[in-house]
Amino acid sequence: MTIFFIGGCMRSGTTLLNSILCSDTSTNPAIAEIQYVTHLMHHYHWGQRHFNLYLKDTFEDLESFKAFTAGWLNDYLRRTEERWQPCDHLVLKNPELVHYFPNLLELVDGAKFFLTVRDPRDTVVSMRSVARKQREQGISSTLTKMNDDARLLARHYQSYYLRLLRGDMDVLQSNLFLVRYEDLVTQPEAVVAKMRDFTGLALADYNPESEWQRNVEDFDQSRTDRDRAPWTTDLHGKGVSSSRIGQFRDSLGAEEIAVVEEECQAIMRAFAYKPFAEQTPPA
Repeated sequence: MTIFFIGGCMRSGTTLLNSILCSDTSTNPAIAEIQYVTHLMHHYHWGQRHFNLYLKDTFEDLESFKAFTAGWLNDYLRRTEERWQPCDHLVLKNPELVHYFPNLLELVDGAKFFLTVRDPRDTVVSMRSVARKQREQGISSTLTKMNDDARLLARHYQSYYLRLLRGDMDVLQSNLFLVRYEDLVTQPEAVVAKMRDFTGLALADYNPESEWQRNVEDFDQSRTDRDRAPWTTDLHGKGVSSSRIGQFRDSLGAEEIAVVEEECQAIMRAFAYKPFAEQTPPA
């Protein structure tokens, strides 16, 4: 069995990617985000850094702490697999999981990783949209507390890729697959062909023009649910669309665009996102 973990900044295409991988009948259907695993990895990462202060009186050494956490995590994964039998591979997603990809590699044999990235300017627009919908619902969140501030939202975006930029992801080597949202929605067949090579999945039933297959989520219900509705769009559950590319041109002012480009210049260079001043105006 291979376990595929998906992470990347919120609003960068993780849910779309998850639906594509889960269209393969050898995997589980697309299920709820594994936020529990993200929290577990946060505590494991914390424990590694503070072992001598707080854990050495419980565990003999770091290896025994690692074995303890691995046992807990792998039992969770086993239960998930059993829950969705027949299931030869697991596809599990949570945007914030990206912070702990190197830690997961230590604990899960045969794990592979997908990291999504999207133009930070469009991502900021999407995060701002979620925050505004949450305010309408009376929801307080990390995004609402940023008060639509483009700089704060850009910094939040950049935080998802710090470990990648620092080189921490180098340890993943051939177990990491990078996905640009723009490539996925404009060249889905080419990207999916590369995903087949990386995963070994046939993905024979995937059709970029059809609604998402093998999802446990009720999309109509999500659109009316107080907590889920702010995260859904009219594209949720639908065929692949490139309509959201470049939406920042109509949604951000010149100063805001400059702020996002300043804060996210490292990731923009790494993934070939051109500054606005260098872009050819759309026809």
